[in-house]
Amino acid sequence: MGKTQETENLLDPEELSFILKKDGLLNRKLDSFEERASQLHLLEDLVKVFNEDKVGLFEAGTGIGKTFAYLIPAIIWSLQNQEKVLISTHTIPLQEQLLKKDIPFLKKHLNLNLEASLVKGMNNYVCLRKLQEMQDEAPLFSSNLKDQVQAINSWAEETTEGSKSTLDFPPSRELWEKVAVDMDACNHHQCPFYKKCFFFKDRKKAQESQILIANHHIFFTDF
Repeated sequence: MGKTQETENLLDPEELSFILKKDGLLNRKLDSFEERASQLHLLEDLVKVFNEDKVGLFEAGTGIGKTFAYLIPAIIWSLQNQEKVLISTHTIPLQEQLLKKDIPFLKKHLNLNLEASLVKGMNNYVCLRKLQEMQDEAPLFSSNLKDQVQAINSWAEETTEGSKSTLDFPPSRELWEKVAVDMDACNHHQCPFYKKCFFFKDRKKAQESQILIANHHIFFTDF
């Protein structure tokens, strides 16, 4: 059962706003920092949405600092209430910016202990079983396709993520479909590569994370 409003640890708008003010914590860490009234207003509105369990719709132009304005209340709410918060973005590059740049920055400078995970669709990950099958059939391929399969195999042996976005070359759509994780073809626990599977490793990490970062396609598919 979820928390009721009476048992939730509500956010303090003044405390969180101070982080983004000229005398606040981030001002000491960013050389180009400047206090922005529109950023503070957005943060305060988002705090109200969290505290009152409402739906908010906000439009924010480029350059007002909306990323920190929504990340700060989202992260603090998740930690204070031990609830997961999902952040949905338009693109995977923006997801990775949040995961690798913005959230680590806030974790470090606000001294926060939390985990964040990307949530991508299955076909963004290489399937080790299908890749092995492609390797076995490689002698039948053209030299160009054989080289691409070998390059993906070498990458799969070194990568810790197994996501197509970390490949250093763009594989053809046809080839990626042949080596990507596929819902219908996935053997789950019966797969000999299950324990090494990049997709299931990421899903396990997501279960243990406070902040989940997805794109709109995944969000609306699950919704």
